[in-house]
Amino acid sequence: WGNVAPEQFQLTEYNQQPIGTGPYEFADVNINEEEDVIDSYVLRAYKGFYKGEPYITKVVMYFYATRLDAIEAYLHGKVTGVVVDQKEHVDALHETAHKQSIALPHYFAVFFNQTKSVPLAYDEVREALSLATDRQQIIAEVFGDDAVVRYAPFADGMIGYDGEQQQPSFDKEKAKKLLAEKGWNEQDDGIRQKDGQRLSILLHVSKNHVQYIKIAQMLKEQWKDVGVELHIQEHEKADLESNVLQSRDYDAVLYAHQMRFEPNLLPLWHSREKDDPGVNFALLDDKDMDAALDDILKIKNQDERNAQYKKQQEILKKEVPAVFLFAPKISFMHVEGLKGVATERANTTYDRYADIESWFIKQKRVRKNAQKQ
Repeated sequence: WGNVAPEQFQLTEYNQQPIGTGPYEFADVNINEEEDVIDSYVLRAYKGFYKGEPYITKVVMYFYATRLDAIEAYLHGKVTGVVVDQKEHVDALHETAHKQSIALPHYFAVFFNQTKSVPLAYDEVREALSLATDRQQIIAEVFGDDAVVRYAPFADGMIGYDGEQQQPSFDKEKAKKLLAEKGWNEQDDGIRQKDGQRLSILLHVSKNHVQYIKIAQMLKEQWKDVGVELHIQEHEKADLESNVLQSRDYDAVLYAHQMRFEPNLLPLWHSREKDDPGVNFALLDDKDMDAALDDILKIKNQDERNAQYKKQQEILKKEVPAVFLFAPKISFMHVEGLKGVATERANTTYDRYADIESWFIKQKRVRKNAQKQ
């Protein structure tokens, strides 16, 4: 791969004849010559797979330019399954498909840049914004049951999770009281001000996904209820990443942190990751956090590791460098005739195939001790 130019990755010989160690092996590839893209891979069951030969002998994986194209292919019976991540797409398919919900570990948050925004440099403002955020309402209206609330990077079921170290749940009145006690007084238009500083924040968001825009609009209304003025600036995803995130030129940004169920927060929250290409989007610079992130890499004892995980969670709860919002789920919509699909959580969308060797279409009675056929 070292001698292959990035623009040639898709159609290089290595990609047309892939090699793996899973339950299926490469059989054929179909290429769209007009557009120079791969249309599909044909895979056949690998008889030597360590868990035993898969039940389904042949799998064809089709590739589409857009999610809507993939959905259209499903509706016309060309494919037996499709992954969707928007509530309206799930609703459109629910009458003809079975839904397998798969939880993902990465989370979305509003990351605060305290070096750019004067109001966000105040501890009470960040805390009040967390209190003023009704995450349950956001999930109900935007995702239905295809997301779960997150009050911290760690979630229940993750190694090191501490349920006591989460951001507080929605409490609008407590947010108002906190701001008032700290001298943020409401003006005639309902927006608070302190020492001549208006409580106004600019939030940057990608417009490539309609749900992100809706979330931003809901935050605007929720935060307005406690006296915070939120302006929203929409960007194409590429522009957001190259001209906003890379330069750290924002008050606040709605974005995601990618992580795994086996958590490692060092790339996400260590101070040396503050600048691009790091992904410490809140520019957190805390010596205790850095120490906890560094030390855990040297520790093998799980109890000692959990102690470091707890420190990390305590610091994030205290500092409120971001308002954690939700963790998405993906919905694998497939025909009723496809059985054995049981994956409920995955580190990436591709891990939905983790149990593919157990998928089946037909079944028959066999003797209790019979082996796979």
